[in-house]
Amino acid sequence: MAVLGSVIVVHEAGHFAAARLQRMRISEFSIGFGPAVLETKRPGGAVRYVLRLLPIGGFVSFPRYLNTTKFTERGMTPPVPQEGAEATDPDDPDLLENRPALQQAAVISAGVIANLVLAWACLFTSAANPNPNPNPNPNPNPNPNP
Repeated sequence: MAVLGSVIVVHEAGHFAAARLQRMRISEFSIGFGPAVLETKRPGGAVRYVLRLLPIGGFVSFPRYLNTTKFTERGMTPPVPQEGAEATDPDDPDLLENRPALQQAAVISAGVIANLVLAWACLFTSAANPNPNPNPNPNPNPNPNP
């Protein structure tokens, strides 16, 4: 479970870091799915950090502009915004959806890249270990009686 958890954290941290480096707005950094177990928010910060009940994944949530005119033009009922969702300007340059495709791709692919970096780090760490199978018995003599 610890290995899976660390892979998930590194993967989501990759998305998070790529978005932060480009100064994109982030709503939530969450590890796990289901109901929240632990939740925190920095004072004055916009990002919610959440640990959820089922540790089988995670996500980084970005605020979105809900364009209701697209729905009404097609004769559809627009979705109701989630409770607590922040109102956003449709032209906000800090929204993921308003960024160029290359920047969006960088954020999307950053999770996989972070996992590749983790895999390489694990590989080189294990390859650099000079004694991978240490002898639990420091006495080289197998006969206990001299």
